[in-house]
Formats: sequence, C-alpha cells, structure tokens
Amino acid sequence: MSLVYNNKKLIGKCSKFAIEKVQGTCPFVMLENFEPKQPQLNENQQIVLDYLKTRFGKNSIFVKSIFDPISDLLSDVWIDDVDIAFEQLDLKQEIQVLEVFGQWALKQEEE
Repeated sequence: MSLVYNNKKLIGKCSKFAIEKVQGTCPFVMLENFEPKQPQLNENQQIVLDYLKTRFGKNSIFVKSIFDPISDLLSDVWIDDVDIAFEQLDLKQEIQVLEVFGQWALKQEEE
C-alpha cells in the first residue's frame, strides 16, 4: 500500500499508482484501489456508527433508505446508549460519523 497526500495532507492510501502525461495537459496521477482516510472516531461516534451499521445492514428488513436509521437518531424514539452518545457529539463529529457511515454503506452495495 502507498500513502496518498494532497498538499502535504494525508488523504488515503492506494495499492498502486502511476503518473500519466497526456500531450498538452499537466501530468496526473492514476490511483488503483484508493481508500480515503477515515477520521479517527471517538467512543461516542463509534457507538452511533455501530448503531447506524446495525440498523442499515443487509439483514435489516425494515430499512428502505440510508436515511431511515439517520432519521431514527433525530426522532423522539431513542436507544439508551446511542441516545447518550449522539447527544455528546458536536456538528463536526456528527459529520465525521456520517462520512464513515456513507463509505461503509457504499461498500455494502458493492458486495
């Protein structure tokens, strides 16, 4: 695996890369099997993420949309430890959880 940086900031990793040059253009990088860097989640974020994964997983027969488990978090129906964890997150942490959840959901669809 090779680490991938953009402006000296780590953005992910890939299994293989090549620098290509097409006449009349700037060189560009071709990445194979790119995996974006996931933010490190704190304990509360991980609790919420685990809940979302369980609720959206392939074995869940009631979920028709990725927004179903997310709307559950915003409703008045709560599950104790998820409720406490979700209330402790700030906006940036919520966005990080949704980012990781979205990446996980896309992988589920590919399988």
